[in-house]
Amino acid sequence: RARLLQNGKPVAPRRRKQAQRLAALMWRAELALAALRRRSELALALAALRGREEAQSLAALIPRAGLAALSARARLVALSARAGLAALSAMAGLAALSARVG
Repeated sequence: RARLLQNGKPVAPRRRKQAQRLAALMWRAELALAALRRRSELALALAALRGREEAQSLAALIPRAGLAALSARARLVALSARAGLAALSAMAGLAALSARVG
């Protein structure tokens, strides 16, 4: 059975459990980030496939409906029309995260 060491000394059982929980939490966070990355790449591909007309019509909806009313995919397409792929790649993860949380 492996023991966790801190500064070369065995860690108390309570601290060991805390460290194991933290490691498990970090692992789940990494998995969630990888999933978000895949979703944002998928959304980028969808936005690239959509015509500029659809993107521009969605961008025109933003002042009327507000960003919250639009779906995450529509926001990504609208962002691609407005600011190009640089802003889209930066915002894709945030849009997917906001869709997942909200």
